[in-house]
Order: sequence, then C-alpha cells, then structure tokens
Amino acid sequence: MNTASEKPTLMQLRRSYNQNADTPITSQQLAQAAQVSLSDEFLVELGRPVDAVVVNRVIGAFSTLTGQHYTLADVEASFKDPDSNGQPEYHMSRQKEESNKAKNTVPKLPFGTLCHMNNINALMLARASKVHVLDIWVMIAGRATRENADRVLRAFNALTGMSYTLNEVQVNLIEESNEG
Repeated sequence: MNTASEKPTLMQLRRSYNQNADTPITSQQLAQAAQVSLSDEFLVELGRPVDAVVVNRVIGAFSTLTGQHYTLADVEASFKDPDSNGQPEYHMSRQKEESNKAKNTVPKLPFGTLCHMNNINALMLARASKVHVLDIWVMIAGRATRENADRVLRAFNALTGMSYTLNEVQVNLIEESNEG
C-alpha cells in the first residue's frame, strides 16, 4: 500500500482503472499503443528504470486509452541514465528519487523529444500556436521566450490531448528584448 507521499505505479493505476472499466486495458494493448516492446511496457508499469522516451510514450498511451490525463508527476517512474552505456547506473536512483520528492521536482522531458514522441512537427505547431516556425525550431532546440513557450505548449496540448506545463518540459526561457 502506498503512503500519501508515494506515487502509484502505472500497474496500480491500470489495475484500478480496469476494475471499473467496461473494456479493461491489457499490458499488451498499452505496449502496442505506446509503440514499445511488451517488456519495456512492463518495466514502466513496475516503476523500474527504462529510457525516458519509453516512460513518456507509455504514460501518454495510458492517458489516451483511459481518456484521463497522466504525467510523470502522477506516476512512479525511473529513468536509465542515457550516458551509462548499458551500465547499471540509473538517472533516478532511490536516493535521487527521495531527494526529488523532498524538493517536489520532476525530471523534465526535452520539448524536442516530446514532439518526436507525439509525431508533432514544427510546421504543425507554428500553425496551431500562431508562432513563427523559426521560433518553434528554437524551442525544439531548448530555448524560448515565456510567451512563445506558453503559446506553443497550449497548441501542443490541444494537438495531442495532453496538458504539459513548463514545469514538466525542459525549455530554457530567454528574456524578451524591449529594444527595437
């Protein structure tokens, strides 16, 4: 049983959903919807360390299949360190998880990765957000003004049915120049 400060695993959320659902969601359906292997999907359900892209795909697919919005802030998740070269060092060790919980922080996903995972391209975002396509590319590269970041995230959320905020997406905000 989880204490109030712990987040549920995706397996706990899926099982809870399935208890009241007309059509239960299987692990295999979730893996197919997320376009990941069944073994990776199962590791995500258990909260075991996997690639951040896999975690976000599975959580996104679960949100889509249930019609409810879930983010990394809602689910127990661990990430492999991308620089570990297959070594058993993990980005989110238990000590780091406890530290992050204490600081109330969640690992941020790069905006470009988020776009790639959801098959959203810069032109689609530019049209939907009414922001110049070059500003979208700058944001995908990791920088944006707060105004553009907010507009683009609103458009991204509308296109994907998600609700990401700047607290969950890695974007370095730059100050707007009042000159000109």
